[in-house]
Amino acid sequence: MSASVEINRPLRDTGEVLQVLKGDKDLKAIALHGIDIKKLEAAAQKATKELGNSIALGTVDKALAIVLHEELAPIRNSASGILNDVVFWQWLALNPFREYSLARWCGDLPPLVEIVEPPSSLSRLTLTSGSVKSHARHSVRRLYIYAECCHLYDGSYQHLGKILDADQDIAGAVFERRLGLSPSLAMALFDVAAQFTLTKKTDSAPGISARSKRREFFKQVNLLGSTVSVEFLSEVEIIKYLTDIASDIP
Repeated sequence: MSASVEINRPLRDTGEVLQVLKGDKDLKAIALHGIDIKKLEAAAQKATKELGNSIALGTVDKALAIVLHEELAPIRNSASGILNDVVFWQWLALNPFREYSLARWCGDLPPLVEIVEPPSSLSRLTLTSGSVKSHARHSVRRLYIYAECCHLYDGSYQHLGKILDADQDIAGAVFERRLGLSPSLAMALFDVAAQFTLTKKTDSAPGISARSKRREFFKQVNLLGSTVSVEFLSEVEIIKYLTDIASDIP
C-alpha cells in the first residue's frame, strides 16, 4: 500500500473527502490554540452514539453545538481569523467529528472500500471559501454558526432549539442566504416562519403545504429586504415587518 499524501489546503471536492476517509490522503494537523480536543472528541463520540440510539436529531445537534461553541472560545478570544479558515473546519469534520459527520449525514454509506464514486452526501464535509451556503451546510460549521447566532442574540444557548428543532428548510433559508448575519433578524424569521401551517385541499382549491408557504415567505423577504435595511430596525419593528409579509401569503 502506498503512503498517504499529506495536504494542508482546502479539499477540492467530495472525491478528495473520500480519499481522506480511505486514508489515501491525510490532513495536516492544525494548531489547536488552547482547544481541549479531548472534550470535542468525547462530545462527538457521545453524539454519534445517540444518533445510533435514534435520539432526536435536534437534541443531539443542540448538545454538540453548545460544546463546540464553548470549546472554541480560546480561538474566538485570541485568533478569531481561524474561524474563517476552511482548512480548520475540514480538519474538525474529518478528525474529531469524523464518525459524527458520517453518522449524521452519510448513514447509508456502504463500506469505504466498496465506494468508487463519491456520493453527494459527502458534500456535507466539504467547504468552499466565500460560499455562505457551503458554510451553512457543513457538518460541523453549521453547528457553530447556529450556536454563535444564539449567543450573540442574548448571551445564551436557550434559542438553539428554535433553530435545530424546526424544519431544517427554515435554517437553510435563513443561514444560506446571509439573513442569519443579524441575530435579531434570524430569530424573528424563525418565529414567523414557524407559524405557517398546512392549508387542506377543498373542492374548490388545492392544498398548500406549510413548506410551500414558507418558501414563498422567504422569497418575499429576499425581494422586499433588498429595499429595507432590516438589520437596523428594532426587534419589534422587525417582527411587525415580517408578520406583515407573512399575512400576504395565501
